[in-house]
Amino acid sequence: MSKKPFMLILIFILLIPVMGFAQFSGMGKIVYQTMPSSILGQEREYAIYLPKNYETRTDKNYTVLYLLHGGGGSHTDWPEQGLLQGVANQLMDSNEACEMIIVCPEAEKTFMNYFNSPDWRYEDYFFQELIPYMDANYRTISDKQHRAIAGLSMGGGGTVAYAFRHPDMFCAAYP
Repeated sequence: MSKKPFMLILIFILLIPVMGFAQFSGMGKIVYQTMPSSILGQEREYAIYLPKNYETRTDKNYTVLYLLHGGGGSHTDWPEQGLLQGVANQLMDSNEACEMIIVCPEAEKTFMNYFNSPDWRYEDYFFQELIPYMDANYRTISDKQHRAIAGLSMGGGGTVAYAFRHPDMFCAAYP
């Protein structure tokens, strides 16, 4: 079991605030998509960063990072305000991080929305639908050693709870 994916994801997360100014075009890209959810009974939005070689290296599967937004935010926060594309491109291009897929799911704009409640079973959706959907529709490496989670503020709370409740799912968690 290699510690390289864990360390590279950790480096990526730690450098986001420092490297936030960077923007590079023509490399990895952000795509905005939706997916069906029978648990939540609606289409769910997400943003996904695909590394620069994703379209050309069709034989390659990738580590995946789930990046959760804060309260009152949305799935567009990391790509648009956190400059996700530029930061990811720079870190991957400089080999400070491995090529990876980064998923930014929408959790709505209400407080504590990463958790289950009688009318909102988001945690069930995350583990029973979102992760399997990403593994089925993108070339992820679908094991614990190649899956990490991180989040800001409310997303940090979701990160902590998910890592403790589902220790078999993530090699790293950074709230």
